Formats: sequence, structure tokens, C-alpha cells
Amino acid sequence: MKKLLATIAAATVVAWGLAALLAGMPEGTQPLWLVRQQALYLTGLLAIAFLSLAMLASARPAWLARIAGSPGQLHLAHRWAGILGTGLALSHWLVQKSGGLVRALIGRDGRPPNEKIAGLPEALRHLAKDAGEWTLWLVLAMVVITLWRVLPHQRWRLLHRAMPLLYAMLIIHALLLAPRSWWQHGSILILMALASCGVYGAACSLKARLSASRPASVLRSYHTHSVR
Repeated sequence: MKKLLATIAAATVVAWGLAALLAGMPEGTQPLWLVRQQALYLTGLLAIAFLSLAMLASARPAWLARIAGSPGQLHLAHRWAGILGTGLALSHWLVQKSGGLVRALIGRDGRPPNEKIAGLPEALRHLAKDAGEWTLWLVLAMVVITLWRVLPHQRWRLLHRAMPLLYAMLIIHALLLAPRSWWQHGSILILMALASCGVYGAACSLKARLSASRPASVLRSYHTHSVR
């Protein structure tokens, strides 16, 4: 389980490093502003990587269980990937809010220019930014509820079923706010690959839940018609 998590983290850091090298350093950028910018990208990418692993592990594919070591280890990987992903998403938010601190230390000079796209895409970016922040708090609340076990298991399971929707919101946030250089150099494929794994896991989990609930629904329907 630990090796799986470490491998995901290492691969994501390498991918982020390659994207940073391809993007280069904008002329006139102050190092501290650049560190903040790249920390924002790294924490966001790591958060998506671990949350994608959590979604994929929730489907319990046999091949991933073999990589993790056993089904029990895969369950632990799912749990810890969710915790780490949420913690990194919170770190991502904190880094984003650190702009005022950096500005107080060295001023605005040397800050990388904000990327703006005219029209509907820019409006969608603003919407994705706000939606991502609210989704973060919902995911964080879900993790706290899970760890503290403040809800009965049945209610917790109902609440947990909202996770694929929250994950989808975070993926939309990440894709719309990804730096333009990632699209230009093809680094966005990293994010798309992670998102594909997570969406696949969410779809498999949803399919399994529908299949599990269908016999019960059919039986209740048959019983109702028989009584009539």
C-alpha cells in the first residue's frame, strides 16, 4: 500500500517537474513568486493524483489489488489516498491564498501575469475557481465525518455516494484552471490521464451499486404485484 502511494507521488512530482521545465521561467519573474506559482501547480496536481487513486481504488479492480498487495491493502490505499488528496487540496488552497503574504514581503513586481481568456472560457474559469473552493470544504467535511465516525454506517454510506460528484467538480476545476503552458506543451495529458482513471473508478463503482440494488428493486416490485 505504501509503495503504491509513494509511486503515485513520485510519478506526479516527476511529471510536474517536466511541465515546469517545459514552461520555463517567465522573464522578469521574482523567484519567490515563481515558487508560489509552482507550489500551487504541484499541490493541485498531487491532490488530483491521490483523489483519482481513491476513486479508482473504490472500484476494487483485481489488478490494482495485486499491485497494492491484497484487497485489504487496496482498501487502506483508498482511505489514505482520500486523506492525502484532501490534505493536498487544502494545501493548494492555502498556497493560493498566500499571494497577500508574498506581496507584503516583496511587492507586486516580478509577479507572473494572470492568464486571462476573453469571453465564455474566462467566465467558466471564474466559476470553476469558486466551485473548486466550495467543493474542497465539502470533501474536507466528508473526510472529517469519516475519520470521527459521527454518523451511523448506513447514513455515512449515503453521504459517501456523493464523492464521485464532488470529484467531478474538482476535475472540472483543475482542467479549466490548468496553466496555458500545460496545454501548449502537452503536459495537460498528465492531468487528463489522472482524471480518466478517477472517472473510470467512479463509473465502475456506480455500476456496481446499480447492479447490487436492482435485484432488491425487482423483488419488491414482484411482491407488490403478487399481493394485488
